[in-house]
Amino acid sequence: MAVTGVDDLLKDFDKILKESMQAVQAVTVASAATLEAEMKTNILARQKTGIKWPSLPNRSSAAGESPATQSGKLARSIKAVLSADKTEAFVGIHNTAQVPYAVWLEYGTRGIEPRPFVWPALQKHKNKIIEDYKKALKI
Repeated sequence: MAVTGVDDLLKDFDKILKESMQAVQAVTVASAATLEAEMKTNILARQKTGIKWPSLPNRSSAAGESPATQSGKLARSIKAVLSADKTEAFVGIHNTAQVPYAVWLEYGTRGIEPRPFVWPALQKHKNKIIEDYKKALKI
């Protein structure tokens, strides 16, 4: 008995893999851009209710609010960086030496309550990102 259709089956598998990879890449790129924008928006566009210090240009953030922008350095340091194959992304602070206080703001310290900007962005978009991946992979 001869087995036929194996070549066609392998071509179909290759097509499915290629289409799935493209769909995952599209979701990864879009999700990374969304998270980067949300993190920056949390810092730059949200009204703050903390103290207005005379030496700072803007009102500070209160505990639990995202950080207030004073110099813009924190928001500018947020970047979305994609892996070479665009299936993974790192979104966040890429040069912590320039903004060492970023982690203190996100998580707080003994004397400073957290002013998170990363976690709220992830929580806001988490379900949509998961659904986009499921849709892309037809799960």
